[in-house]
Amino acid sequence: MYIVKKGAVRHFRIAKDGSEYNTWFSFEDDIIAVLKSTVRESPSNTGIIAMEDTTFLSISQSEIDNLRIKHHSFETFSRRLIEEYFIFMEQRAFSAQANTALQKYAELLSANPKVMDRVTQTQIASYLGIKKETFTRIKKKMKNLSSS
Repeated sequence: MYIVKKGAVRHFRIAKDGSEYNTWFSFEDDIIAVLKSTVRESPSNTGIIAMEDTTFLSISQSEIDNLRIKHHSFETFSRRLIEEYFIFMEQRAFSAQANTALQKYAELLSANPKVMDRVTQTQIASYLGIKKETFTRIKKKMKNLSSS
């Protein structure tokens, strides 16, 4: 598990055909954990890469386990963190099925306002599951909606 102290990080997965898909972006004070790797201590097909100079705080799974044993409040914190993550993923899964690209973009901006200043349009388009050209049109449409 990591905490971003400074910088910006891109989370991505690689499909069987080698295509890369962005899954999230993290910035200062965000907690990063690839659950499969962390919990099962096994390789994951999720990657994390810095998009700018980045500093992390790192904590190993064994350190987390020790903190949970010694401090009940850390156990509670860990559980709540996982609960919030599941809620987020549940909302994200529904959004992927039910929302338009414009709605997904609005949700991304609401959840992570720093994204427009620190992430390339190509990376955002990948996160939204659309082509860069489509993203450019959506961004223009969003700007027109907000100015009217």
